Parts: sequence; structure tokens; C-alpha cells
Amino acid sequence: EMVVMCWASQTLKSTVLENMIGYRLVRAPTPIVMVRPSQEEGENWSKERFQPMVRVTPQLAQRHKAKQSTLRYQKFDGAFLWIASSQSEADLSAWSAPIVIVDEADRMQPIPQGNPIEIASRRMGAADVGMLIIASTPGEADSTLIWPYLEAGTFELYHVPCPHCGTMQPLTWKRRLKDGKEEYCLRWRDGARREAIYVCLEGCVIEEGAKPAMLAAGDWRATNPEGRYPSSHLNALYSPFKKTGWRAILEKWDAAQGKP
Repeated sequence: EMVVMCWASQTLKSTVLENMIGYRLVRAPTPIVMVRPSQEEGENWSKERFQPMVRVTPQLAQRHKAKQSTLRYQKFDGAFLWIASSQSEADLSAWSAPIVIVDEADRMQPIPQGNPIEIASRRMGAADVGMLIIASTPGEADSTLIWPYLEAGTFELYHVPCPHCGTMQPLTWKRRLKDGKEEYCLRWRDGARREAIYVCLEGCVIEEGAKPAMLAAGDWRATNPEGRYPSSHLNALYSPFKKTGWRAILEKWDAAQGKP
């Protein structure tokens, strides 16, 4: 079984993965391999994200075997988490596990032995029931590793309701009109660079203050229902944080105009 998450930064992708890891370690203990782009990134993730989560979560802390753990090998009752570097074939082959998570795939580079995602997935070979999770903020089109996996899956988009007309729709940067022209959905109100608005499919003007309620009322819808496994795409317009909100996106867009 495979799940693919091609989500923009600041859309809670890492939080989703960390909660899934914690749930499995407590509710269904099993070995897990987490693949990060480099050893340094893996160590930083362990120190800054995973170990603090263990310390403040009683159910995890009770099962954690601190004396048997290292920075990249975390031991628990009936389970372990191995944090591997995508740059090391030895790391990728060190442990077998029914659950393999490849995070930030588009920051990974092929190694002499091949695609690190495919190498890591072989560590599930001994498991009758397992799951490969591939997650990443999308990178450049000519070097992306995750996009082919996204397209081979159900390619789900998150649809949200317009707060004015109720039309369910995915949030997109621009859309093609019936006459073939394209329009930007995210724009400044009346052209003034003060308030960012989103124009829905029916022409309603949506202010960013409506976004939390829209996100809470949304659902995932497949664009490729015949896909071999669940895959999803989430762009930056869905970010729930002010610093990465609609205004910040438009300001970055404006600043980038005329630059290669």
C-alpha cells in the first residue's frame, strides 16, 4: 500500500506525518523507517521535532527506551524508529520495516545505487502488510521525484465551499475560462495592494478571514479515481498561517515579477 502527499510548505504536512508515527508507536507498535534528505536533516528532525514530541506525549514517553536509543535510532516497546539518510545506501538498507516514510522527496538526489525512494521501499519486502508514504513540498519540474508518484495515484484536491454561494471548489492560483483565457483567482482587491482576495468559480469575492471555516468544511476529491493508490496535492493557498497567507503570497509574487 502507498500514500503520496505532495503538499506545499506550511500546510501541516510534517505534523500529519509525526502524528501518524506517534499513533502507530502507541496503538499498533511496529518498526518504522523515516527517510530524510541527509543525515544532518535527519538528526535535526530528531532533535527539534520528534524527541520533543515524545517528551510531551505521556503515551510515547512511557514506551520510549531512552537508554537503548540514539539520535537516529529511537527504541520503543515492541517497535523502533530508524531515521535514515537518502544519501546513504547503507542507511536505506540497514533495517526492514512494514512502514517506510520518505519525507521531502524532492530535496533528495539519486545515488549510484538508484532512486532512494525505490531503494527504501524494498525494506518493506519482508512485511505481509505494509505502507510506503512519500511526502514532499514539490520542487522543480525537471528534477521532481514525487510528481510521477502523485500522477499515478488518485491525485486528490481539497475542495472547500465558497462562504457566499456554497460552490465546492479547489483553491487554485489561476483558472481557464470558457473563452480559453486564464484569470488569476488570487488578487488584490481593486488593484490596491492592501487586501488580498480570492475570486470563486461563480465570481464571489472571498476574504481571507473566511478561510478557517472553509478549510473545516472541505473534503478531498479525486481527479484520477482509477489511480493505484491515494495521492493528494495541496498548494500554498491552503496554508492556515498568517505569515504564509494570501497577502504574503501576493507580495512574493509582486516582488518576483521581472526576475528570472
